[in-house]
Amino acid sequence: MKKVLLSSIAYLSLANGPALAEIYDKCTEASTATSTLIVGGDDDGARTCSVTPSTLTFKLFEVGICLADAAVGTTTPMDNDTCIAVFTSTNGLDANLSKGAAIPLSPEVTLDEGTYTHGYILVGTEAKITMSHTFSTVRSASNGKDSDGKAVKQTSPSADGVVCYTNGNPIGVDASNTVTCGATNGAQAASSFSQRIGEHDDNFSYMAAPMAVAGGANVNTRVWVLNSSKVQAPKDFNSNEGNNDFDSWIGGVGAGPTATAADRPYNYAIQPLSPALVVSPTTSLISIKFNVTNATAFDFWGPTVAGDDNSNTNCLSCIQDVAFDGMKFAFTSE
Repeated sequence: MKKVLLSSIAYLSLANGPALAEIYDKCTEASTATSTLIVGGDDDGARTCSVTPSTLTFKLFEVGICLADAAVGTTTPMDNDTCIAVFTSTNGLDANLSKGAAIPLSPEVTLDEGTYTHGYILVGTEAKITMSHTFSTVRSASNGKDSDGKAVKQTSPSADGVVCYTNGNPIGVDASNTVTCGATNGAQAASSFSQRIGEHDDNFSYMAAPMAVAGGANVNTRVWVLNSSKVQAPKDFNSNEGNNDFDSWIGGVGAGPTATAADRPYNYAIQPLSPALVVSPTTSLISIKFNVTNATAFDFWGPTVAGDDNSNTNCLSCIQDVAFDGMKFAFTSE
Protein backbone atom coordinates (compact mmCIF):
# COMPACT_ATOMS: atom_id res chain seq x y z
CA MET A 1 0.00 0.00 0.00
CA LYS A 2 1.39 3.38 -0.98
CA LYS A 3 2.06 6.02 1.64
CA VAL A 4 1.33 9.73 1.41
CA LEU A 5 3.65 12.22 3.14
CA LEU A 6 1.80 15.22 4.55
CA SER A 7 4.77 17.20 5.85
CA SER A 8 3.80 20.19 3.71
CA ILE A 9 0.66 20.84 5.77
CA ALA A 10 1.30 23.26 8.62
CA TYR A 11 -2.06 23.26 10.38
CA LEU A 12 -5.26 21.36 10.86
CA SER A 13 -8.24 23.69 10.72
CA LEU A 14 -10.93 23.43 13.39
CA ALA A 15 -14.27 25.12 12.85
CA ASN A 16 -17.93 24.85 13.65
CA GLY A 17 -19.98 22.50 11.51
CA PRO A 18 -23.75 22.37 10.96
CA ALA A 19 -26.20 22.39 13.85
CA LEU A 20 -27.09 19.26 15.75
CA ALA A 21 -30.34 17.57 14.83
CA GLU A 22 -33.32 18.56 16.97
CA ILE A 23 -32.39 16.42 19.97
CA TYR A 24 -33.60 19.13 22.34
CA ASP A 25 -35.76 22.18 21.74
CA LYS A 26 -33.65 25.22 20.95
CA CYS A 27 -33.89 27.85 23.69
CA THR A 28 -36.03 30.82 22.74
CA GLU A 29 -36.93 33.96 24.66
CA ALA A 30 -40.10 32.20 25.80
CA SER A 31 -38.51 28.86 26.87
CA THR A 32 -39.74 27.66 30.24
CA ALA A 33 -40.06 24.38 32.09
CA THR A 34 -43.48 23.94 30.53
CA SER A 35 -42.32 24.43 26.95
CA THR A 36 -39.04 22.49 26.83
CA LEU A 37 -38.45 18.82 26.15
CA ILE A 38 -39.12 16.44 29.03
CA VAL A 39 -35.98 14.35 29.42
CA GLY A 40 -36.82 10.70 30.02
CA GLY A 41 -40.55 11.38 29.77
CA ASP A 42 -41.03 12.13 33.48
CA ASP A 43 -43.32 15.04 34.27
CA ASP A 44 -41.19 15.92 37.31
CA GLY A 45 -37.90 15.29 35.54
CA ALA A 46 -35.42 17.74 34.07
CA ARG A 47 -36.55 19.67 31.00
CA THR A 48 -33.94 20.92 28.61
CA CYS A 49 -33.47 23.52 25.87
CA SER A 50 -30.28 23.92 23.86
CA VAL A 51 -28.00 26.89 23.16
CA THR A 52 -24.68 27.40 21.40
CA PRO A 53 -21.83 28.01 23.87
CA SER A 54 -19.78 31.18 23.58
CA THR A 55 -16.74 29.11 24.56
CA LEU A 56 -16.19 25.35 24.62
CA THR A 57 -12.57 24.74 25.51
CA PHE A 58 -10.89 21.35 25.41
CA LYS A 59 -7.28 20.46 26.08
CA LEU A 60 -6.36 18.45 22.98
CA PHE A 61 -3.75 15.72 23.35
CA GLU A 62 -4.26 13.73 20.17
CA VAL A 63 -6.35 13.74 17.00
CA GLY A 64 -6.31 10.95 14.45
CA ILE A 65 -8.03 8.80 11.87
CA CYS A 66 -8.67 5.06 11.73
CA LEU A 67 -9.42 2.39 9.15
CA ALA A 68 -11.73 0.63 11.65
CA ASP A 69 -13.62 1.19 14.91
CA ALA A 70 -12.25 0.32 18.35
CA ALA A 71 -12.99 -3.25 19.43
CA VAL A 72 -16.31 -3.95 21.13
CA GLY A 73 -15.95 -4.17 24.91
CA THR A 74 -12.36 -2.94 24.92
CA THR A 75 -10.92 -1.11 27.92
CA THR A 76 -7.94 0.03 25.83
CA PRO A 77 -9.52 1.85 22.87
CA MET A 78 -6.24 3.49 21.92
CA ASP A 79 -4.74 0.07 21.15
CA ASN A 80 -6.18 0.23 17.65
CA ASP A 81 -3.45 -0.50 15.12
CA THR A 82 -5.56 0.85 12.26
CA CYS A 83 -5.31 4.40 13.64
CA ILE A 84 -2.71 7.07 13.01
CA ALA A 85 -2.36 10.36 14.88
CA VAL A 86 -2.21 13.52 12.78
CA PHE A 87 -1.80 15.75 15.84
CA THR A 88 -0.16 15.04 19.21
CA SER A 89 0.69 17.21 22.20
CA THR A 90 2.33 15.83 25.33
CA ASN A 91 1.11 18.67 27.54
CA GLY A 92 -2.16 19.31 25.69
CA LEU A 93 -3.20 22.28 23.57
CA ASP A 94 -6.14 24.43 24.74
CA ALA A 95 -8.55 24.92 21.83
CA ASN A 96 -11.85 26.81 21.91
CA LEU A 97 -13.92 24.68 19.54
CA SER A 98 -16.89 27.07 19.57
CA LYS A 99 -14.86 29.79 17.87
CA GLY A 100 -12.76 27.70 15.53
CA ALA A 101 -9.04 27.19 15.97
CA ALA A 102 -5.94 25.91 14.28
CA ILE A 103 -3.58 23.25 15.59
CA PRO A 104 -0.18 22.31 14.17
CA LEU A 105 -0.02 19.04 12.28
CA SER A 106 2.47 16.55 13.66
CA PRO A 107 5.62 16.88 11.55
CA GLU A 108 6.28 14.40 8.76
CA VAL A 109 2.93 12.62 9.10
CA THR A 110 2.71 9.67 6.72
CA LEU A 111 -0.65 8.08 5.92
CA ASP A 112 -1.38 4.91 4.04
CA GLU A 113 -3.57 5.46 1.03
CA GLY A 114 -7.03 4.24 1.75
CA THR A 115 -10.48 4.96 3.15
CA TYR A 116 -10.50 6.04 6.79
CA THR A 117 -13.88 5.27 8.34
CA HIS A 118 -13.42 6.71 11.86
CA GLY A 119 -11.94 9.75 13.53
CA TYR A 120 -10.83 10.03 17.17
CA ILE A 121 -9.79 12.63 19.68
CA LEU A 122 -8.03 12.40 23.04
CA VAL A 123 -8.85 15.37 25.28
CA GLY A 124 -8.60 16.31 28.94
CA THR A 125 -11.56 15.56 31.20
CA GLU A 126 -11.76 19.13 32.49
CA ALA A 127 -13.23 20.86 29.45
CA LYS A 128 -14.96 24.20 30.07
CA ILE A 129 -18.23 25.77 28.93
CA THR A 130 -19.26 29.42 28.88
CA MET A 131 -22.87 30.05 27.85
CA SER A 132 -25.74 32.48 28.41
CA HIS A 133 -29.27 33.11 27.20
CA THR A 134 -31.71 36.01 27.46
CA PHE A 135 -35.36 35.19 28.21
CA SER A 136 -38.37 37.46 27.75
CA THR A 137 -39.38 37.30 31.43
CA VAL A 138 -37.66 36.54 34.73
CA ARG A 139 -36.27 33.03 35.33
CA SER A 140 -34.95 31.58 38.60
CA ALA A 141 -31.83 29.52 39.25
CA SER A 142 -31.39 26.56 41.55
CA ASN A 143 -28.58 26.20 44.07
CA GLY A 144 -28.41 22.43 43.62
CA LYS A 145 -29.88 20.08 46.22
CA ASP A 146 -29.85 20.03 50.01
CA SER A 147 -28.91 17.02 52.16
CA ASP A 148 -32.43 15.64 51.74
CA GLY A 149 -32.18 15.72 47.95
CA LYS A 150 -34.53 18.71 47.62
CA ALA A 151 -33.92 21.52 45.14
CA VAL A 152 -32.70 24.75 46.73
CA LYS A 153 -33.55 28.13 45.23
CA GLN A 154 -30.43 30.24 44.78
CA THR A 155 -30.30 33.35 46.94
CA SER A 156 -26.68 34.43 46.66
CA PRO A 157 -25.99 35.70 44.08
CA SER A 158 -29.53 36.76 43.25
CA ALA A 159 -31.53 33.92 41.71
CA ASP A 160 -33.87 35.88 39.47
CA GLY A 161 -33.46 37.70 36.17
CA VAL A 162 -34.00 37.56 32.42
CA VAL A 163 -30.37 36.66 31.61
CA CYS A 164 -29.08 33.27 32.77
CA TYR A 165 -25.43 32.26 32.40
CA THR A 166 -22.68 29.96 33.65
CA ASN A 167 -20.89 31.39 36.67
CA GLY A 168 -17.75 29.26 36.90
CA ASN A 169 -18.99 26.62 39.37
CA PRO A 170 -18.61 22.95 38.37
CA ILE A 171 -21.22 21.32 36.14
CA GLY A 172 -23.25 18.29 37.20
CA VAL A 173 -22.66 18.61 40.94
CA ASP A 174 -25.76 18.50 43.17
CA ALA A 175 -24.49 21.11 45.63
CA SER A 176 -23.21 23.50 42.96
CA ASN A 177 -24.98 26.58 41.63
CA THR A 178 -23.69 26.44 38.04
CA VAL A 179 -26.17 29.01 36.69
CA THR A 180 -26.81 32.59 37.78
CA CYS A 181 -29.79 34.61 36.55
CA GLY A 182 -29.85 38.40 36.71
CA ALA A 183 -30.92 41.59 35.00
CA THR A 184 -27.80 41.56 32.83
CA ASN A 185 -25.13 39.12 31.74
CA GLY A 186 -22.96 39.50 34.81
CA ALA A 187 -19.80 37.68 35.85
CA GLN A 188 -20.06 34.98 33.18
CA ALA A 189 -17.35 32.36 33.64
CA ALA A 190 -16.39 28.95 32.28
CA SER A 191 -17.85 26.04 34.24
CA SER A 192 -15.94 22.74 34.05
CA PHE A 193 -17.10 19.17 33.54
CA SER A 194 -16.61 16.41 36.05
CA GLN A 195 -14.73 13.19 35.29
CA ARG A 196 -17.82 10.97 35.18
CA ILE A 197 -19.77 9.81 32.14
CA GLY A 198 -22.17 6.97 31.47
CA GLU A 199 -23.60 4.61 34.06
CA HIS A 200 -22.59 2.96 37.33
CA ASP A 201 -22.22 -0.47 35.70
CA ASP A 202 -19.62 0.97 33.31
CA ASN A 203 -17.68 2.55 36.22
CA PHE A 204 -18.86 5.97 35.02
CA SER A 205 -16.11 5.75 32.42
CA TYR A 206 -17.82 4.66 29.18
CA MET A 207 -20.82 5.70 27.13
CA ALA A 208 -22.14 5.48 23.59
CA ALA A 209 -24.36 8.26 22.27
CA PRO A 210 -25.92 8.90 18.83
CA MET A 211 -25.08 12.26 17.25
CA ALA A 212 -26.44 13.76 14.05
CA VAL A 213 -26.12 16.93 12.04
CA ALA A 214 -29.35 18.44 10.80
CA GLY A 215 -30.72 16.36 7.94
CA GLY A 216 -28.11 13.65 8.44
CA ALA A 217 -28.09 10.19 9.93
CA ASN A 218 -27.15 9.45 13.53
CA VAL A 219 -23.61 8.27 14.12
CA ASN A 220 -22.74 6.38 17.26
CA THR A 221 -20.01 8.17 19.20
CA ARG A 222 -18.23 6.06 21.82
CA VAL A 223 -16.46 7.81 24.69
CA TRP A 224 -14.18 6.46 27.43
CA VAL A 225 -12.66 8.08 30.51
CA LEU A 226 -9.04 6.91 30.63
CA ASN A 227 -6.51 6.87 33.44
CA SER A 228 -2.91 8.03 33.11
CA SER A 229 -2.00 4.66 31.54
CA LYS A 230 -4.65 5.37 28.89
CA VAL A 231 -6.77 2.45 30.05
CA GLN A 232 -10.49 2.76 30.89
CA ALA A 233 -10.83 4.09 34.44
CA PRO A 234 -11.80 1.31 36.89
CA LYS A 235 -14.22 1.49 39.83
CA ASP A 236 -12.29 4.17 41.69
CA PHE A 237 -15.30 5.53 43.55
CA ASN A 238 -17.59 4.68 46.43
CA SER A 239 -21.19 3.80 45.62
CA ASN A 240 -24.29 5.00 47.45
CA GLU A 241 -26.27 2.84 49.85
CA GLY A 242 -28.23 1.29 47.00
CA ASN A 243 -24.94 0.44 45.24
CA ASN A 244 -26.26 1.87 41.97
CA ASP A 245 -24.98 5.43 41.91
CA PHE A 246 -21.92 7.56 42.60
CA ASP A 247 -21.15 8.68 46.16
CA SER A 248 -17.52 9.86 46.35
CA TRP A 249 -14.07 9.35 44.85
CA ILE A 250 -11.52 6.95 46.33
CA GLY A 251 -8.19 8.72 46.73
CA GLY A 252 -9.42 11.82 44.93
CA VAL A 253 -8.31 15.41 45.35
CA GLY A 254 -10.29 17.86 47.45
CA ALA A 255 -13.57 17.30 49.23
CA GLY A 256 -17.26 17.85 48.70
CA PRO A 257 -18.90 18.69 45.39
CA THR A 258 -15.72 20.00 43.74
CA ALA A 259 -13.60 16.91 44.49
CA THR A 260 -11.88 15.31 41.50
CA ALA A 261 -10.79 11.76 40.81
CA ALA A 262 -7.23 10.69 41.55
CA ASP A 263 -6.48 9.35 38.07
CA ARG A 264 -8.96 10.27 35.31
CA PRO A 265 -7.10 12.73 33.08
CA TYR A 266 -8.42 11.81 29.61
CA ASN A 267 -11.54 11.40 27.49
CA TYR A 268 -11.12 9.32 24.32
CA ALA A 269 -13.87 9.55 21.68
CA ILE A 270 -14.15 7.65 18.39
CA GLN A 271 -16.82 8.34 15.80
CA PRO A 272 -17.69 7.08 12.31
CA LEU A 273 -16.90 9.57 9.57
CA SER A 274 -19.68 10.40 7.14
CA PRO A 275 -18.50 10.57 4.47
CA ALA A 276 -15.35 8.57 5.09
CA LEU A 277 -11.96 10.26 4.61
CA VAL A 278 -10.18 9.12 1.45
CA VAL A 279 -6.40 9.55 1.33
CA SER A 280 -4.87 9.42 -2.15
CA PRO A 281 -1.50 10.34 -3.68
CA THR A 282 -2.88 13.82 -4.39
CA THR A 283 -4.06 14.52 -0.81
CA SER A 284 -2.53 17.78 0.41
CA LEU A 285 -4.88 19.02 3.12
CA ILE A 286 -6.84 17.56 6.03
CA SER A 287 -9.54 19.65 7.70
CA ILE A 288 -11.53 18.85 10.83
CA LYS A 289 -14.91 20.39 11.62
CA PHE A 290 -16.39 20.13 15.10
CA ASN A 291 -20.13 20.59 15.38
CA VAL A 292 -20.94 22.42 18.62
CA THR A 293 -23.92 24.52 17.50
CA ASN A 294 -26.73 24.03 20.05
CA ALA A 295 -24.50 21.46 21.76
CA THR A 296 -25.02 22.84 25.27
CA ALA A 297 -28.26 23.17 27.20
CA PHE A 298 -30.06 24.59 30.21
CA ASP A 299 -31.83 22.02 32.42
CA PHE A 300 -35.05 23.11 34.17
CA TRP A 301 -36.67 21.55 37.21
CA GLY A 302 -40.20 20.38 36.43
CA PRO A 303 -43.05 22.87 36.93
CA THR A 304 -45.12 20.60 39.18
CA VAL A 305 -44.61 17.94 41.83
CA ALA A 306 -45.59 14.55 40.45
CA GLY A 307 -45.92 11.26 42.31
CA ASP A 308 -43.60 10.45 45.19
CA ASP A 309 -40.67 12.43 43.83
CA ASN A 310 -40.92 15.93 45.28
CA SER A 311 -37.26 16.87 44.82
CA ASN A 312 -38.24 19.99 42.88
CA THR A 313 -40.88 21.22 45.34
CA ASN A 314 -38.85 24.20 46.64
CA CYS A 315 -37.76 25.45 43.22
CA LEU A 316 -40.45 24.69 40.65
CA SER A 317 -39.36 25.51 37.08
CA CYS A 318 -35.93 26.73 38.24
CA ILE A 319 -32.92 26.31 35.97
CA GLN A 320 -30.99 23.62 37.79
CA ASP A 321 -27.85 23.03 35.70
CA VAL A 322 -26.27 23.15 32.27
CA ALA A 323 -25.29 20.21 30.11
CA PHE A 324 -22.95 19.37 27.25
CA ASP A 325 -24.75 17.15 24.75
CA GLY A 326 -21.77 16.11 22.67
CA MET A 327 -20.40 17.07 19.28
CA LYS A 328 -20.02 15.61 15.84
CA PHE A 329 -16.72 15.94 14.03
CA ALA A 330 -15.93 15.51 10.35
CA PHE A 331 -12.55 14.96 8.69
CA THR A 332 -12.18 15.95 5.03
CA SER A 333 -9.26 15.79 2.65
CA GLU A 334 -8.26 17.76 -0.43
